[in-house]
Amino acid sequence: MTSFRYEAINPDGTLLKGEVEARDVKDASRELKRRGLTPVALDLAKVRALRGRARPLGVRERLLAISELAMLVEAGVPLTEALPTLAERGDDGQLARAFTEMDRQLKRGRPILDALRAGFPELP
Repeated sequence: MTSFRYEAINPDGTLLKGEVEARDVKDASRELKRRGLTPVALDLAKVRALRGRARPLGVRERLLAISELAMLVEAGVPLTEALPTLAERGDDGQLARAFTEMDRQLKRGRPILDALRAGFPELP
């Protein structure tokens, strides 16, 4: 099991933060939904502990970041709000730059796939 930090909204609309143990981000999301919470952000707890280091983003970190974006969109948050929200969280400078670049590309009218590749150029 892996520890994930989360931000989620409860049925009253209150934003909650905490940690949940799960096999992967999908299981963590399911567990939060089982608890009656709407996930807003999920990431590996250990990833946050490493922030500030100048190191390339790993595959797992990129996938988690994109999964967080997908969860926000699935929860009904428009991309025009989701991308700046993720960029402003400041968990990792590289992720902030990636989400900022994606936002910039979408505002220029670029297709979402092009924006994703601009933010995460190492993706196929």
